[in-house]
Amino acid sequence: MKTTKSIRPMSPAFTLIEMIGVLAIIGILASVVAPRVIEAIRDAKLTSAITTASAVRAAAVNYYARYNYYPVDGTRGAFSNGTTTAWTRTYGDYASCPASTTTFGDILLSEGLLDAMRFNVGVSSNNVLSALANFTTATNATAWSSGPVWPTINCISSTNSSLFTSAVNPTRIIFLRLPAVTTLEAAGLKTRIDGPFPASDVSGPFALVSMASGATTTTNSSIRQGNCRIVSRGDALGYDVWLYVAHE
Repeated sequence: MKTTKSIRPMSPAFTLIEMIGVLAIIGILASVVAPRVIEAIRDAKLTSAITTASAVRAAAVNYYARYNYYPVDGTRGAFSNGTTTAWTRTYGDYASCPASTTTFGDILLSEGLLDAMRFNVGVSSNNVLSALANFTTATNATAWSSGPVWPTINCISSTNSSLFTSAVNPTRIIFLRLPAVTTLEAAGLKTRIDGPFPASDVSGPFALVSMASGATTTTNSSIRQGNCRIVSRGDALGYDVWLYVAHE
């Protein structure tokens, strides 16, 4: 008599060992991919910031072509188009801008030469401060105050050629200030604008920022000065980065 042997179907589910193996593989892949994703995001943010800085430079040039001078911060009010009403900031503290508290960036925005003040590096908050930092008396990097926790475009009266490499024999200097930037963001901006730097001078991003901000010494003038200056805020919010825009 012929007998038949029943065949039990295999279970389609993973065994515990297989699941552990899959999870281990996923963990390994994540540890490899995640840093590269984070680095790509940071690079995109830096590229965007530099592109926006170029837009600020174009706006400053257009302003000079229109008026043949650059107004120093705190000397000229920003007005709504076609009125004598003080323009109200669309960023930062959202305050009106009489002459005493107006920055060059306020003027560019009020006249439509610049569309917005949005940067994806550092932090941006609406903290209301009693007054803007006194940039008009700045003579060197160490005199630059941290100021408000939002981006500003400033114009100072200065004959100091050591503030920025490109500001040769200046009378007025315009710069973009990005507040509360992380160490890696600050190092990335410095490298893109003033670098690359030889490995013999810089061992990594933290060393670069330390030398650029004056915390440690270096003989490389592009690190000490350049067109991207780094200042420690001193309030646990990282660094302020100052980017050269133009000078008169």
